[in-house]
Amino acid sequence: MSRGSRLVAGQGVFLVAVAALTMSSRPHVATLAAQTRTDATAELLNSTVERYCITCHNDRLRTADLSLADLDLTQVGTHAELWEGVVAKLRTRAMPPVGRPRPETAVYDQLAGWIETEIDRVAAARPNPGRTEAVHRLNRAEYANAVRDLLALDVDVATLLPA
Repeated sequence: MSRGSRLVAGQGVFLVAVAALTMSSRPHVATLAAQTRTDATAELLNSTVERYCITCHNDRLRTADLSLADLDLTQVGTHAELWEGVVAKLRTRAMPPVGRPRPETAVYDQLAGWIETEIDRVAAARPNPGRTEAVHRLNRAEYANAVRDLLALDVDVATLLPA
């Protein structure tokens, strides 16, 4: 291999290495930017919850036996069932109650959408498929009970099944 072709090959390897390093750092930068936007939105929505919800749903009053004072919108997944109830109240505009200060419609939608998205994100990261064991084979008694329950027929399955 001549000196010139080695130089060209070396430059090619160098350019590929630089491109690989650049490409691998871009998702990290994008992730940081998305995380910054996420944190800023969460802070804005946390202040909304503080303004409109915490006055009644705090540790002292516990209206409807609910305290949102210690909950954080960046950790929605840890109390998903509770937050789903909050979303239901927000979507129906039941909270804050009439006569109390209420946010604009866009704020209602943004807050409910944020909570739903966070619940979905956490659920997608840690799916719960339920029972995963295989379907088991029915014995004679289980088969007879299944036929009786599903078809409302009393059948002597012993005559229908092999020995």
